[in-house]
Amino acid sequence: MENSPVFGIIGGTICGNRGAESMVVTTIGILRRQFPESQFLVFSYHPEKDRKLVDDEKISIIDATPISLVLKIFPQSILIRLLRSLHFPPPFSSYEIKQLIRCNVLLDVGGISFVDGREVFLPYNILTILPAMILNIPVIKMAQALGPFTNPVNRLAAKSILPKCDRIFSRGDITSKNLQSINLNNFQRTADIAFLYQSQFSISHENDDKVNRLAGELKRIIEQEKKIKALEEEKANFQKLEARLNKLEQRQE
Repeated sequence: MENSPVFGIIGGTICGNRGAESMVVTTIGILRRQFPESQFLVFSYHPEKDRKLVDDEKISIIDATPISLVLKIFPQSILIRLLRSLHFPPPFSSYEIKQLIRCNVLLDVGGISFVDGREVFLPYNILTILPAMILNIPVIKMAQALGPFTNPVNRLAAKSILPKCDRIFSRGDITSKNLQSINLNNFQRTADIAFLYQSQFSISHENDDKVNRLAGELKRIIEQEKKIKALEEEKANFQKLEARLNKLEQRQE
């Protein structure tokens, strides 16, 4: 891979739950160690919110909302693939598809996909990675839970799409067994990448003013040697619990 590769990341957001955020930022943080000049395109389903939180010039937030996937990225990927086979340039391309084409690889950090009982999310699970596959961009599924695949619709989708991934990292033994049940051999068992998270990987600036005000207020209280009510209440609750345990011990004696 070149010294300044472009990594596409999809399936997570910066503004969403902390598990999804940790997978995104940890992936970026780890890859930056090996490729310091790399660029990252985060295909987000909350692009506007994520853009407000990230000001790193080497990280771009791309619109990958369901509407964008359905109306822009997916149909244009098919059109571009067709025109390439005919040696014709595409008549137009959206910003989103242009950014996808830049990617050397697309990393799917979705925590869970292609799971029985979650068929409502199946179209999204497919559309997050299928356009890259159509455009011959390598797709790697980062550690996540997949399966079981007993539902006919889910099983058909998994057997059609997952073999096209360049690599799948299964999150634990259960996912590995599920993948074996559909005869896949392009996977490797691993732990959740979020376990490698380090605070310096954070790329967002969220509520800094509120946090700084709160920290300043706590510092002022401590300097004035005042008691913090919440801590005093917690201490009182602990003392009550300790007294109850002592009474129980005395009864048992």
